[in-house]
Amino acid sequence: LNFAKIKGLHTAMKSGLVAAEAVFEALNDRDAKAAGDEGGKELTEFTTKWEASWAYQELKESASFGPAIHKYGTVGGGAYNFLDQLLGGKLPNVHDTTPDHATLKPAAECEKIDYPKPDG
Repeated sequence: LNFAKIKGLHTAMKSGLVAAEAVFEALNDRDAKAAGDEGGKELTEFTTKWEASWAYQELKESASFGPAIHKYGTVGGGAYNFLDQLLGGKLPNVHDTTPDHATLKPAAECEKIDYPKPDG
């Protein structure tokens, strides 16, 4: 998910396309077939292809968006991200130090949501 642009579908599709290309190339590798390779090896080419894609670059440039807001607040994180986007993602990456699951409350401590009945 590109948190800054609230976009994720296009990058999910691109990662799937890159994975499909890596699998297709591995299945059609004539040199491997000639050497008796029947498959089952790790698809290491996916990583290389993914890191060469526009989606990887886009996600890498916006990787600090959420963590900066969590760490510095809305105004400070927004300012950090504004500068980071102006500089093309050149500022140091900000990382969340608290795991996501640690920020959740147990269900028993939360108010039950009264959803409306479906209309059938």
